[in-house]
Parts: sequence; C-alpha cells; structure tokens
Amino acid sequence: MGPVEVPTAWTTYLASDDADATTAKVAPAGGSVLAEPFDVMDVGRMSVAADPAGAVFEIWQARRHNGMGLANETGAVCWNENMSRDYAANKAFYGDVFGWTEGDNSGESGNPLIMMTGEVMQFVYLLPGDPALACPTLDHFGLQVSSVDEIEAIVAKARAWQEKDDRVTIIDVKARESEGPRGGYVLTSAYIGYLLPMMVELQHLALTS
Repeated sequence: MGPVEVPTAWTTYLASDDADATTAKVAPAGGSVLAEPFDVMDVGRMSVAADPAGAVFEIWQARRHNGMGLANETGAVCWNENMSRDYAANKAFYGDVFGWTEGDNSGESGNPLIMMTGEVMQFVYLLPGDPALACPTLDHFGLQVSSVDEIEAIVAKARAWQEKDDRVTIIDVKARESEGPRGGYVLTSAYIGYLLPMMVELQHLALTS
C-alpha cells in the first residue's frame, strides 16, 4: 500500500463516535489533519492526523468493524506508547480533541505524561523523546495477563531460557500503586526481551478502590 522504499510501519487507531467531529477539533488544538475523514467500505469511517509533536494516529468511527477482536482480556495488547518531543503541548491537544485528563505519574520513571481516557484501566502513556523516530531504551508493547502468579510463571520460563541464551533480557517483577479517575490501582509488571528491538511488558492491573 505504498512505495517499496517506505518501511513497514503501524499506527494506533483512536476510537471516536463521530470521526468528522473529532477530526474538526485537530487543527484548532494544534495538530495536523493528514487525511480528511473517508469511508472504509461498510466497516468504518476514518481520518489520519498528527499531534503537535508530529506523532501520527488514525481516528476510527466503527461500523461493521469495531476494532481489536480481543481487548481487556488475558493475552490482549494493552500498551501503546508515544515518544513525544513536546508532551506539554500534547497534554492540551489530547484533552481538547478526545477529552482525556492527566493522571498521576509519581510512581513512574522517566517523567511520563499519563492521559486517562475516563474508562477503567484505559490510559495513554507518553514519554519525552528526542530525536524523533528514535526508539527509547525501554521501547516495548504490553500484554495483559490474568494474575501476578502468571507473570511470575512466565518470567521463570524466560529465566530458564536465559541460562541457555544470554541474549534474553529480563527486568524482574515490580508492583507499584497509582491513582486513576475512578480510584486506586496496583500495576504489576515485568519485561522480557529477545532479539527484537523492543521488549514485551507483562501487565496485571488490579483496582484497589
């Protein structure tokens, strides 16, 4: 779907009940509209936009195709990360366009901006990064698991493999408490890397209030 010299890439789709209305908010909030809303047959309506720091995303209004077939369940992708050159501007942008609010980042490293979407256990994580398109030291994607015991069991398997192959990288299990718009939660996670330029983060999120 493009010239052969363009590298393979993927883009996050952000859900909207009205792609046209959401897209209309992008430019006034400091972003750029790269493709105006258009119909994708009968499966949905979408547009392409960029935030003030240049990160590209799609806006998706579902029709026949709602989005991910597996979400908020064990084994589902649960973490997308935006390496932003200007997350102060992005905080205002995503608030104006999508209504997201800033969350507590006091338990995190790297001074991230956490934008809460208003839904339980759903948030967006932005890290400061420069230059653009450079992978952070801890670039990763998240997978949701059913329990802390499952995280520990997977890490134990990775550690056994690490004894045979020192290219396996492990950041051990860690739990941290934080606050969201609907109360407190404990996020338990561990990271495993092997050969790919990014790690897999295993996550278990438990509400505390």
